[in-house]
Amino acid sequence: MPVASQPVGPGMQFTLIERCSGAPCQTVVVANGLIARDSHQLFQQTTRGLPAGTTVELNSSGGDLLGALRLGEAIRQASHHTRIASREEGPGMGDLLKSFGLGSAGPDTRKKMGQECLSACVFAFMGGSRRLIDPESRVGFQAIQTGGDERLKNARQALTKYVDQMGVDRRILDLALNSEAKSLLLIDNATARKWTLDNRDLNTNYSTWRLQATQQGTLVGFVTERMANGLGTVTLGISRIQSDYRLLIHVRPAGPSGFSSEQRTALSGSSPRFTLSGQPWAPPVYKPWSPAGEGLQLWLSIEESDLDRINELLELNLRLETNSSTSGLGQSLGFGTRGLSRIVQALKRTGGDRR
Repeated sequence: MPVASQPVGPGMQFTLIERCSGAPCQTVVVANGLIARDSHQLFQQTTRGLPAGTTVELNSSGGDLLGALRLGEAIRQASHHTRIASREEGPGMGDLLKSFGLGSAGPDTRKKMGQECLSACVFAFMGGSRRLIDPESRVGFQAIQTGGDERLKNARQALTKYVDQMGVDRRILDLALNSEAKSLLLIDNATARKWTLDNRDLNTNYSTWRLQATQQGTLVGFVTERMANGLGTVTLGISRIQSDYRLLIHVRPAGPSGFSSEQRTALSGSSPRFTLSGQPWAPPVYKPWSPAGEGLQLWLSIEESDLDRINELLELNLRLETNSSTSGLGQSLGFGTRGLSRIVQALKRTGGDRR
């Protein structure tokens, strides 16, 4: 595991400030300085009691990489947002003219200067549930040191797991781990959004997971989203039968006439393909497609580690791959994870249906 991306001096400082540019005022956490191995502890002490969704503004040239991972995990655990902000520097031309008694002879040309988040700081920034990079800011990597081929391999494995959990494209690691000590490789805004390092484009209108108990007392967590073409809805359900976890996919038609024979045939022969943080995931089938009301349902077998992995993400994507190009069912559909955490905890506590 890499030790540090840069020599670490005095640790990062966290300051709470009130921002009143909008209504109402909001508390913002301003984080300045190099990240130390124990910065996450100071962060937790400083932010204790703040509501989920508080913004953490990072301004750092790097620091201890392990400390950055711990800080990112602490930010995600608290469901806070992260931002690399811009700020206005010095008086604008209009202000200078006023100071000489010349009035406002032109527009205010006050310059916006961006904060920076470099090397280890980028990994801490990934911890934000929502991440925003202002156009004027600098984000990139320099001198990520791992020490030898074997340590580089171990570092990549650890960082790959972390990046997946935070919902960022793995391609960012090629940039981070191939940086030369004397070069600064910056990530432009378009690439940051493409790699979901800046995830402002993430859908925030997903439905919330709900928890219900069957008549037999089995707990089931479920969420439903509507197909983009309006043909129907797709419900995901998670339950536990003894020690085994099951994932349900239930597809229902939108209208009373139901699916056509072509659509039912296409759906019964389809293969569900999930995407988690840009990586494919195809759990094995437990029970194949079968009629369920007006629609069809399929059961998949999943491991507890799969459930934990999904729970750490902000969204997952499902595509039903069919052999029919005219059925309209072979489309991708996104699902959020809001509310899933309490369901996972409940399923783990109960141990499932023991019949």
